[in-house]
Amino acid sequence: GGAAIDPPWRNVQPDHPVAHGLEQAPIIEKLKQLNLKVCISDPQNFEELFAKYIGTKYCVGVANGLEALQIALMALGIGEGDEVITVSNSAVATALAITNTGAKAVFVDIDEYYHMDPDNLKIAINTKTKAIIPVHLFGQIVNTEKITNIANENSVAVIEDACQSHGASFKNKRAGSFGLLAGHSFYPTKNLSKLLLN
Repeated sequence: GGAAIDPPWRNVQPDHPVAHGLEQAPIIEKLKQLNLKVCISDPQNFEELFAKYIGTKYCVGVANGLEALQIALMALGIGEGDEVITVSNSAVATALAITNTGAKAVFVDIDEYYHMDPDNLKIAINTKTKAIIPVHLFGQIVNTEKITNIANENSVAVIEDACQSHGASFKNKRAGSFGLLAGHSFYPTKNLSKLLLN
């Protein structure tokens, strides 16, 4: 046996610790400065404001991004025997939302921007496919035009995983407004929190 190797990723430190207690103070202060504490004191008003910001008619607050995606799938009646296409380079919540409904998660490869590759999507669609969940990552939007065209050609719903793309836009439309439904997340590790701290 040789010496134990300590991989460098074990000691990665976040840019801004936000996990507990006083460490959240910078975020709370920034939210107050931006008058966003409305999400805590008046959720209905926040939903209306966020829907307007995204460019959608409705917004419904739920516990987290996983539940948002799962509820979207359930609202479309997706379940056992159905397939939902997504990518594997997302948080586990994306796949869990699919499997929690009883549907099968089908993974397609990504493009050079780490987003769903539309050409691979075309190959993966079949008669069991009921939805596509493209994942907007790193504050960037997937190729929405190609993905929604493929979905429309196959009568398949698009549910956007917009948990990592608050405010990102393409042709004057924001992430979360391209598909039939979308899920956002306000968890402290998401890019929105990073934006608030800068």
